[in-house]
Formats: sequence, C-alpha cells, structure tokens
Amino acid sequence: MPRTCTVCAHGERAAIDEALAAGEPVHDLEKRYRLGTDDLTRHRATHLPPTPLGDPSPDPADELGSLARELARGYSELVESHRHAWGIGVAEAEAKAREHNEWAVEAVHRDPPDQLSWCTLSSATEHDPGAALAAWERVKDEARQELASGHRTAQSLEWGRTPWDRARYLAVREALMADWKPRGGVESALLDLLAQSFSAYLLWTERLTMYAETQCLSEDVKLQKHGHWAPPRMGEARWLGWCAGQAEAAHKRFLATLKMLHDLRRLPVVFVAGTGQVNVTTGPQLNVSTRSPGRHHRAGPDDLSKSSG
Repeated sequence: MPRTCTVCAHGERAAIDEALAAGEPVHDLEKRYRLGTDDLTRHRATHLPPTPLGDPSPDPADELGSLARELARGYSELVESHRHAWGIGVAEAEAKAREHNEWAVEAVHRDPPDQLSWCTLSSATEHDPGAALAAWERVKDEARQELASGHRTAQSLEWGRTPWDRARYLAVREALMADWKPRGGVESALLDLLAQSFSAYLLWTERLTMYAETQCLSEDVKLQKHGHWAPPRMGEARWLGWCAGQAEAAHKRFLATLKMLHDLRRLPVVFVAGTGQVNVTTGPQLNVSTRSPGRHHRAGPDDLSKSSG
C-alpha cells in the first residue's frame, strides 16, 4: 500500500501548513511537532495547499511609517505647487493647501485607483483620515486583483493596448496556469514570466515573418518586371537579424523559466551516509543494508529485499 503522509495525518496539520507557507524553517517545525525533516520537506513540495497570488496581506500597522512619509512628501509637493503657481511664501502656501480639502475627499471616492496621487491622499487625510485610508486600501486591493488576474504583466508587452492583444496574452497565461496550477506567489510569478516570454517570442517571430515576406513579395515584383533579383540592403538585413535575435532571446527566457519551475517542484536530493539499514519508499518499500568493508558477501534476502509495505 502507498505510504501515508505523516504530516497530512497529523492532528495539527493546519498549523503546520500555515507555518510552511509562511516560510518557517523545517528544523523548527521538526522539533515542535516531532516530525521528520524528510516528511516535512516532502509534504511542503507535494501536499501543501496552493496560496493564490496576492492573498497574504501584511499587517496595516507595518506600513504606517512608509505611508506617513509618502503623505508628507505629497503634502510638500502640494505646498510647492501653490507657492510657484501663486507666487506666495511658504506659510501662505501651507494655509492655501489646507483651505479646500473637500475636493480631495470627493476625488478619493470618485477617481480610479491608478489616477490617485499622494497629493490628493494627503489633502483628503487633512479633512477625512478615514476616507483617505479606505481609498488607500481600495488602491491596494485593485493592485492585487490586477496582478493575480494577469493584467499587470500583460501591460509590459503592450504599446497600443488593444483588447485583442490583451485577450491573446491572457489566453496564453490561462493555459499555463491551468497546466501548472501554481502553489504560491513564486510559481505564479514564474508562470507570468513564462507567458511573457512565449508572447514575446510570438510577437518577434510574427514581425520577422511579416518583414521577410514583405521583402520577398517586393523582390518578386522586381524579378518579374526587370528579370533580376536584388539582395536586401545591409540595414534591412540587420533589422531581420535583430528581429530573429529578439525571438531567440525570448525563447531562451522561456526555457530558462521553465527549468526554474521544474527545479522548484523537484524534491530535494537526500544523501545518506553511514551503515545499517536504509528504507526507501515512494510506494513499494526498498530496504537496503550494508556489510562491513573488506568482507566479500553475496547479496541475499537480508541485504536487499522488496516488500509492499
């Protein structure tokens, strides 16, 4: 019978999974829950429940210092803009910055997350801190959704930003996600990189084919009209070579990222040094024992046996 995972059968599996997902060292969990290192490592690699990208959020109190610095910088920029626009001193500019904050409160409720500025959040904080903090949380939620859905990485490959280009990239990403089923943020990021590399490969291969075919059609017309064919100019040849190089580079990134994913999911290698019996199993159990060096012994049932345990 297949061997039962001791971690899955443990009474505190939920706590163990949470600790493993948080990156807690295996040797600490080994002492705490009286489990083997190999059992914990195998469970982490094969049985740990997937963690969707963007789900783990830090404690809001941890970012208060950084948020306060950004709001202070936004306030300073607002004061400077008033000072230069109106030609007034710093004190008057600060008073003007505090005069009308209602527009900022309306903006944090109305404006899309990608259009909010630190100046607007800073002004809203002066009038309604709760509304400003709620707006900041909404901005972070939108950013998490954009990353988890693949739209964030899709933008890095777009220039014209047509719906068709976005949908084609997301189709590649969805196929990879369905195939690999990422188990956390690292694997999700690698799959995004894999989708980017494959999409870039398709893009530059398409450009190369389009330009080469266009040149060939143009030369066919010259051949039919004048009876001879002219080779491409050096600039055109360099452009074709550059497109081919970009496609090759994208292909290499694809293969390198794919190797990273395979390496990430590969179980760690275990080296066993010492004497005595070693039990190896991933299904049927293999028992291996060693003899003292210098003695010639023929292998027998006591040395190598295979059982269904």
